[in-house]
Amino acid sequence: MKAIVYKNYGGPEVLTLTEVDTPLPGEGEVQVKIMSTTVNRTDTGFREATYLAVRVVGGLFHPKQSILGTEFSGIVSQIGEGVTLFKPGDFVFGLNTYQFGAHAEYICVPEDGSITLMPENLSFNEAAAV
Repeated sequence: MKAIVYKNYGGPEVLTLTEVDTPLPGEGEVQVKIMSTTVNRTDTGFREATYLAVRVVGGLFHPKQSILGTEFSGIVSQIGEGVTLFKPGDFVFGLNTYQFGAHAEYICVPEDGSITLMPENLSFNEAAAV
């Protein structure tokens, strides 16, 4: 799958479109095909790592997580063992704070995390921004 990856802190120039392994859902996890995501202040703050507190959480010299993105909307593509709240084909949106990963084609998140079914009256873009 394709993802926007960064390996060093800095400005937008540290971001590259890269081919990475597609994450597979583990027990209790949902794999979501990302249809829309956002770039927000959290993403920018962790990419720049200007403040020491960000480096303490995100990696002192290099980022711990190489794919940013916290807010997403998409379609459940696979479910892990034991998942009961979602099924493949469900339209969902959510937030993956501190784990990031939404700036990619797929993300895996816990079914009991910050993820829920999308209201029918929202587009993928609107849901990701909510």
